[in-house]
Amino acid sequence: MAELKASMSYGSSHDKKPLGLGEPLIIWPTVEDVKCSLEGYTAGNAIPSPLKNVNKDFLKKYWAKWKASHTS
Repeated sequence: MAELKASMSYGSSHDKKPLGLGEPLIIWPTVEDVKCSLEGYTAGNAIPSPLKNVNKDFLKKYWAKWKASHTS
């Protein structure tokens, strides 16, 4: 995870500030997210891991929920 964290820290934000090292987070869709997506439940076929692998204890600290402030 440290290598991924380091490789994802390069770059800059929209206001040109360096991103720097931060805590890595994994955004994974909920059933409701998939259901309400443009493709609906069919989009679930593109999710690359079974739920039993996603629910591992060591991953719990990395989970985050995406919340958009607007839609387009």
